[in-house]
Parts: sequence; structure tokens; C-alpha cells
Amino acid sequence: MMKLDEIFNTKQEVNWKHTDQGLTGEFVFEDKKFKIFLDEYDVLNKYSLVDFGFTVDDKWTVTNDQKSAGKILGVILNAFIEKIKELNPDCILFGVNYKNGSVENRKSLYERIARLYAKGSSYHVQSDWIKTKNGEYQILSKSDFSNEELKKINELASSIELKS
Repeated sequence: MMKLDEIFNTKQEVNWKHTDQGLTGEFVFEDKKFKIFLDEYDVLNKYSLVDFGFTVDDKWTVTNDQKSAGKILGVILNAFIEKIKELNPDCILFGVNYKNGSVENRKSLYERIARLYAKGSSYHVQSDWIKTKNGEYQILSKSDFSNEELKKINELASSIELKS
């Protein structure tokens, strides 16, 4: 069972680099190498969307380290919050790719991250998990989009090659 204080109080220096698609943050925790990906997209020429994901030792699988899970989630969540505040996107996309396995575990983890972040921010969960041919995704947003805008955001989200 993860302790909330462990999640919110575990911070670590993350080395962020700009990439062609957005930002990548790297850190090592208990001999495991983590990468956080924040890929940026424009939607309808007026909204910004960030696609979130992370790897453990360059694999998209979720770590099974129950002992340190809260601390790992804490480092990822706190680094994510820091950069999302800086980027200030209109939407955040949490996606899971079927080919990487552990879909339900990753969905559960991303849902926890999304809900924890939404509680203390101006974002809210815009959608349930939406299925595509490659995987599933969920959207957090600052705005209530019209059905037409949400349809366009869903089209973009469906076209993104889900990494995680």
C-alpha cells in the first residue's frame, strides 16, 4: 500500500532535455534508470496537448517494486507537476500501448497520477479511457471542450503513436 506522504514528499533532481517533440527527463532511483516523456502537440491551432509517458530501464513496462512504488511515483509525479506548470498545456494525454503489455497496471498507475494531479490543479478528467487500434488513452484538460473540439482532440490523440 502506497503512503500519500511518501508520494508527495519524494522529490529528486531530474535532468530535463529538449527534444524535437518536447521534453525528456531522466533520473536514476535505486539503480533503475527512469525517463519521463512530455511530447507536445498543437490541436485545432489553438490548444496545446502534452502526451505523458515514462520508461524504466528503457522499457515501457511498469516496475513491480512494491517496496519503493510510492517513492518512484513521487519522483515521477513531482517532476511531472513541475514541468506541466511550466508548459501550461490545455490538455494532458495519458496513453497506454497494447504492444508493451501490463496495460491494466499502467492504466491504473496513470489514472492515479492523473487524479492526484487534477485534485490540486485547474485540470479535470475530460474522458474515460478511449480505445484505439494501438492502445487506450485518457485526457485531462483545463477547459470543457465542445463535442466538436473533443472529437478533433480524440482524432489527434488516436493518431499519436502511443509509446507507453
